[in-house]
Amino acid sequence: MRIELAIVALLSLSPVSAWAQTVEFYHLDAIGNVLAVTSYNGAVVEQHDYLPYGEELCGTQACGSINPGQPKRFTGKERDAETGLDYFGARYYGSKIGRFTTVDPAYTIKENLVDPQRWNKYAYGRNNPLRYVDPDGRLDYSADLLGKSLNVHIDDRLSGQRQQELKSRLDASFGTINRADPSLTQQERNIVGNIKRINVDSEAKRSYVEEKQGAFTLTPDYVDRASDPYLGSAIGHDAFHVELFKLGGTAKSRGAEAEVKATEFQIGFGRKLGLTPGEVQHLELYKTNIERYRSYFESPIK
Repeated sequence: MRIELAIVALLSLSPVSAWAQTVEFYHLDAIGNVLAVTSYNGAVVEQHDYLPYGEELCGTQACGSINPGQPKRFTGKERDAETGLDYFGARYYGSKIGRFTTVDPAYTIKENLVDPQRWNKYAYGRNNPLRYVDPDGRLDYSADLLGKSLNVHIDDRLSGQRQQELKSRLDASFGTINRADPSLTQQERNIVGNIKRINVDSEAKRSYVEEKQGAFTLTPDYVDRASDPYLGSAIGHDAFHVELFKLGGTAKSRGAEAEVKATEFQIGFGRKLGLTPGEVQHLELYKTNIERYRSYFESPIK
């Protein structure tokens, strides 16, 4: 079995025979690049290093020279041994040229015309691979949130019309936050700025945040049901979890106590966004009876 070491350890079994299994560990960097693979006793099986667009940086040795036996490389995508191309799901990518081999299937002229970094239909990650990761070969979009650029990705398994509906809902909540900017404290602005990326994932069972990356994931249903102020306050809620993570890791950012603190911030922040009295009461009850909801905020995310 191999285990990927990132935010969460992912386990998969790879039987060598009917009676034995090989245990190996993936070691990833912040954007998911496979840097090393080690055996169960800590011996290095593979080593990898990369240039910004994913080409392997080999120095004086052959790439992955120890014993490259598995295909995952740049951002954890599988690299074809014959062509050297990385498979991103929607299309193939050439790390040596920093371009996809086919055009972006989600490309729309109206939205991309205003962003020069999106004019090239073959470009990877808005030509900024140190900041953006393209999950499946379809382009994300950037939104303004309190004067900072926020990367947004809406599930490509959804239809184009459905994606646009969700985009409109998200953009409305960003607008609600931006209009409240004059009333926000600098501390509130800094905390909300902890969110660097928002994902809408149709396979997620609930909303959650990946604290280390500042990535907030929402379900389509959550985006649909929440009012603009409530959705904006939810961004603040999970941004506060990231703030707690910066102060003490997951030991401080997760659990009932952290959820209460994040909800307290959400209420104060949300009032400035225009939460209704009923929405505030709902959050107050959630905070007061937090143990009753433990099965929710500690439930599986996928």
